[in-house]
Amino acid sequence: MRPSSLPLSVQPTTSPADPAPPHLASRAAAEPSIHLHSLPSFSLHRTFSSHTGGISDVAFSADSTLLASASDDRTVRVWEVDPAVPLVGGTARPAEGKGEDAARVLQGHLTAVFCVAWSPRGDLVASGGVDETVRVWDVQKGASPLSPLC
Repeated sequence: MRPSSLPLSVQPTTSPADPAPPHLASRAAAEPSIHLHSLPSFSLHRTFSSHTGGISDVAFSADSTLLASASDDRTVRVWEVDPAVPLVGGTARPAEGKGEDAARVLQGHLTAVFCVAWSPRGDLVASGGVDETVRVWDVQKGASPLSPLC
């Protein structure tokens, strides 16, 4: 399959109150990386690539500072859109470099994770897996405070 024919998904930031430049996250279904583009220029801002399987879904937090991704590698990863603004208790990292590591790796699904969504407050992420469970994750703790929902 030619790279140009891979299914492509994009997720724009949606926070009109955010003073930072808007971003667009793109991914090809079979690829384990996410490309974050600055708008309106579409210039490549950052690349996130620590997943080991294809990425099935991405979603920005309500304030557009975090990006969550769901993957065939059975994980949900949370990325800092601007590494100068770390998660609470985290350490800021320079924005330079490619293939950056996720701020949080959320593990618990038994099979591929196919969808991800944020709570309105941005403190919880819900994920759905092929294992027919929905997990709700506390982003700060990096853990699922609830039993899986079936």
